[in-house]
Amino acid sequence: MNPKRQRELRKKKKSSSNKKLLAGVVQNMNVQTEIKLLNST
Repeated sequence: MNPKRQRELRKKKKSSSNKKLLAGVVQNMNVQTEIKLLNST
């Protein structure tokens, strides 16, 4: 494999794992707001 293609593949892997992390953070925030809403009622 040529190095340029390997670099591109590595970038893709990185961005997809970053997206997963972001999704996890967003989900966590949603859960926290839900808990706050439950506690306030």
